[in-house]
Amino acid sequence: MTDIKQAKILMIATDGVEQVELEQPRDKLRGEGATVDVATPTGKEIRG
Repeated sequence: MTDIKQAKILMIATDGVEQVELEQPRDKLRGEGATVDVATPTGKEIRG
């Protein structure tokens, strides 16, 4: 299993996602040392 500090994670989110549902896991993963990027299917900003 890959060490979390070496992990590169891509989170994909769409319009309507709750901010907390996106930020909490992202921040937790980053806090553990993972590299986390957030993307959308359209490449545009997310609208909650």
